[in-house]
Amino acid sequence: MKIDQSEIGLRGNRFLGFKPPRATLEISFEANIHHRSIIDENPTNRTLVRNNMADGRGDNSSVNDFRAVRIAEIMNDFRTLQYYISQTKANPTRPEDYYEEGYVVLRQCVSDGQAVLSSNFNAGDSATPGANGEREKVQLQRIMLDASARRFQAQKIYLRAMAATRWANSRAVILQGQKPQAGYLPSLQATSEGLRAELAAISDQKVHSDLLTADYHAGRWIQEDPSLSTVLNWIHSSR
Repeated sequence: MKIDQSEIGLRGNRFLGFKPPRATLEISFEANIHHRSIIDENPTNRTLVRNNMADGRGDNSSVNDFRAVRIAEIMNDFRTLQYYISQTKANPTRPEDYYEEGYVVLRQCVSDGQAVLSSNFNAGDSATPGANGEREKVQLQRIMLDASARRFQAQKIYLRAMAATRWANSRAVILQGQKPQAGYLPSLQATSEGLRAELAAISDQKVHSDLLTADYHAGRWIQEDPSLSTVLNWIHSSR
């Protein structure tokens, strides 16, 4: 679905298209200059919006500005993760190592990263009754959910890729350019067991919790960030 950005007050933003970066990590969100100025020019704005949301009066333009900035933050994280995933060295130097488990994981990570990047935006039910502000709120929340799901998937893929990369580096140190021999077997087995343990530890709960903790410590506005169950349901419905 193609989103009319002008209808939701995000003029000029590129993150809604989920396009990959062109060999750079620097993402420009020109329209957010306006949104951030509204939020940052007066420190009381953030507290005011939070209080309004707590007592049910938060569906206003200020909150929509917060939502728009939050989407930009999440998508900037997503683009950065995608960049690093794309830099993954998925194939071994020695062809005979192609089917070693760590390289299988690395290739799967690259493939999964491309799949998340190329997946279509899940618009849900686009028919939203109500005033313009309410329609904008619903659309922004929907985009935030889709962006959060993409970031969640990319973070999980990235962690798996880093675990497999550590496996590959450890394997290279053990072998020192030599072919695997009986004397190397215990060390190689320990490295493979370590990889399996790391992969098993990368649970959905851990990924979601780590992202939430990082956002909190960065001082980001996370009041409307979707729960883990909501993110997982969204991913399932998008397949």
